[in-house]
Amino acid sequence: MSWDGMYPPHPCRECGKQLNADGGHPAELYAGTYTGLCYGCERKPVRIVQSYEDGAIRLSYAPHCPSWRREREEYQAYPNCPDCDGKGMKIIDRSFAHGGPYPAYCKPCSDRFWNYPPRKLRSDKLTRGLRHLYDAANALYNREVQRRWTVKELKDLVAQKYDFTPIAKPYWERYKAARSRWEQLIDRKYPAV
Repeated sequence: MSWDGMYPPHPCRECGKQLNADGGHPAELYAGTYTGLCYGCERKPVRIVQSYEDGAIRLSYAPHCPSWRREREEYQAYPNCPDCDGKGMKIIDRSFAHGGPYPAYCKPCSDRFWNYPPRKLRSDKLTRGLRHLYDAANALYNREVQRRWTVKELKDLVAQKYDFTPIAKPYWERYKAARSRWEQLIDRKYPAV
C-alpha cells in the first residue's frame, strides 16, 4: 500500500479487469473503500452464489448504499418464503430524517436456515468446543500472570499501562493451533451443509 492509502493496480477478483485502469475510479484501489471488485462487478444485479441441500440459496446483492459500504451483501433465502418472496431480505422503510430505508435479514428464512438439524448440530459442536478451548487458554494465561506477580505488582503494572502481550502470546498461539485442529475435526465429522 502506498503512503496515500492506495493499493497497487491489480485485476478484479471476479472478472479480471484491471482496477482503476482508466484512472477515473480510484475508489477501486483506495484502502478505505477497497473490495477487490471493479465497479461493474460490484454493481451487478442479484445472483445466486450457493445452493444448499435443504433448498436454501445464498443470494448476492449490489450494496444498498455504496457511499457507506461497498461490499456486495449476501442473504440466505428459501424460494418459497411468503415473507420475503425468496429474496432473503426485506427493505425496512424509514424516513430519510432517520437514516433512510435499509435492508434486513428475513427472520423466517434466517431461522429456518440456521435451525436445519445438520447445520445446527455442526454449529453447536463447533461453538461448544471453541468455547472450551478459549476458556482453557484463558485460565492458563491467568494462572501464569498470577504466578509471576503479586497483586500489588500487578496493580502497579496496570497503572503503568504495562503490555501483557509477551505473556499472552504463547497461550494465544496454542489456542489458535488447537482451534484450527478442532475446526478440521468438525469439518471431517460434520461436513458443512
